[in-house]
Order: sequence, then C-alpha cells, then structure tokens
Amino acid sequence: MAIDQLRTKLKIPEGYEFHFSRNATKATNGFVKLLPSLDFRFITIAIRKSGSRRQASYTKIAEYLSREVASRFPQLHIEMDNNPILYAEFRRQAKIQKLEIKFKQVKSRNHNLIQLADYVVALSSRKLKCTSRALEQYRPIANKAIVFMEITE
Repeated sequence: MAIDQLRTKLKIPEGYEFHFSRNATKATNGFVKLLPSLDFRFITIAIRKSGSRRQASYTKIAEYLSREVASRFPQLHIEMDNNPILYAEFRRQAKIQKLEIKFKQVKSRNHNLIQLADYVVALSSRKLKCTSRALEQYRPIANKAIVFMEITE
C-alpha cells in the first residue's frame, strides 16, 4: 500500500504510526502530500459540543451515519479506532434500524486506514478554523468529501 511505501521513502520504521497531532513535520507533510493520490471518500460531521453533551453528540452521529451510509451501502463493515461510546452507539443504531452493519474496533497503530482517517479528521477539523494554512492543507482532499456538515449545539 502507498502508506507503507511512504514509510520506506521517509526512512521511518515499518511500525511507525502516522498520527497527525504527534508526527514530525516531515512525516506530516509527506502524508498530506500522499492523500490526493489515494482512492477514498469521506463524510465529515463536525459537532461543536460541550463536554456535558458528548453522549448526545455521539448518538446524533451514529443515527445519521447509520441511516445515510446504510442507504448507500446495504451491507457494510465498519472498522473504527477505539471509542467505546461511539462504538456502542453505532451498534445500537444498527440494531434499531435493522441494518446489516458489522462493526470492529481496531488499533490505529496496526491499521493504515485508521491512520488515514486520523489525518482526514484533523484536516477537516482545521478547515473549520478557516485559516489560510488550514484551508491550504484541506484543499487537496476537498474533492473526496461526500458530505461536510457542521452542527452547532
């Protein structure tokens, strides 16, 4: 995969985890430059929330994604980083809506697609700040967005 090839090109170890907030500039820039060449699409739902509203926010995300994603993909397998609350909400919504969605939690360290998702989330989050640097970093993946939604609570 291209992400593994990037590790080789940057001369970083095979098990190196691309994680936007923890990577050195060289790794971050390399990963951001790689993104436009990768075949993926994404949905961003940004909910501006207070700490006390976190559970309600996860419920909204799970409801929306279960309904919207399932309408496009009748049989779906979702692998997600460790977030017990969101994981439980997704499973609950799938059961309520009688959807054929299989969920699996994976460790990002061993999973290139979760690392890709981490970068997409970080770039999407920065886009909301509307700084010129954030918009410049987001621009190469903008055409890969299926939906970009911002909700304020």
